[in-house]
Amino acid sequence: MGFPAGRSVEILDLLQRFYNGYCFGESDDPPIYNPTLALYFLDYFSRYGRYPRQMLGDNLAMDRNRIQYVARLPHGETLVNRALNPAEPLAIAQLVNRFGVQDMLTAPRDPDFLASLLYYFGVLTQAGRDEWGALQLTIPNQVIRKLYVERLRDAILNSLNPLMNHGGGSDDERREQGASDSRIMPGRGPGRVAGAGLRGGCGR
Repeated sequence: MGFPAGRSVEILDLLQRFYNGYCFGESDDPPIYNPTLALYFLDYFSRYGRYPRQMLGDNLAMDRNRIQYVARLPHGETLVNRALNPAEPLAIAQLVNRFGVQDMLTAPRDPDFLASLLYYFGVLTQAGRDEWGALQLTIPNQVIRKLYVERLRDAILNSLNPLMNHGGGSDDERREQGASDSRIMPGRGPGRVAGAGLRGGCGR
């Protein structure tokens, strides 16, 4: 399949920004594309002659869940939010490479462990080393960045929901509402908890 005349540069630039950027070593090899997403785009474009409405594709649901999983671990929320700052990539001494069942249960949830987990999940990538020799990890492209932003948006909205739900009305009205909620959902009363490429190489 060939691109329409005059649009090749535009399409390749879009593919680069959305699906490129993965580095798995410190060589000068160019970053690589996410093959599943690149093929999703090319298949859609070949069928309909236009860009897909959703650049993410449904197959990124697992990546979204992986980011959410790490964010729920101790100290994970802070690290996941820090990853969104492109000016300050996450820096770790070295990649942790043991993620067996026992390791997941007992390993300390320090920044190196959490950042390494995101790296092996495919939602962070290597970005060279800083002046102190620490390995830098960053979000690879715009598609994955959108997953981080959506998770942060949902976390903020969830934190505001209790305020919005209980911010108005008198004490008697709020008590009546709480009693009504308990009748509708008996298990939720008080005391209950619901159970390539980019310019430069990968070693840049």
